[in-house]
Amino acid sequence: MRLLLARHGESVWNAERRFQGRTDVALSERGRAQALALGRALRGHRVAAAYVSPFRRARETAEVALAGTGVPLVALDELRELSLGEWEGCTVDEVRGREGDPYRAWLLAPNDCPPPGGEPLDAVSARVRAAMDRISARTPTARRCWWWRTAA
Repeated sequence: MRLLLARHGESVWNAERRFQGRTDVALSERGRAQALALGRALRGHRVAAAYVSPFRRARETAEVALAGTGVPLVALDELRELSLGEWEGCTVDEVRGREGDPYRAWLLAPNDCPPPGGEPLDAVSARVRAAMDRISARTPTARRCWWWRTAA
């Protein structure tokens, strides 16, 4: 199996520099254009399946990029974006403005300074590894698959 990775197109909240985490935010116009560009880049590739996060931004990216190809989209909950807890819906500047600049602390030590109520990175790693095991078990070795995921 050859696994090719693609991140979702720009979401409305990405454009606003707003933390989305597990908040289900749609693609922006620019994000849809990025998905179209991804689709053009895929021409000529034999894609067996697209494994996607259950979030709209990931599904929309895959649907636009693979429109008319018949490639099945398989949503896996394990591919969802990490929860950013209390930061979801806030802008980067809003979080930076909090006492002690918790955003900077998170960037410098993400395992030690997660967002309040957010998902620990070791839990994210474990569920993504579980998803990769499921994908490997479902995909014949001679075929390619694409994986759309959400990411911070």
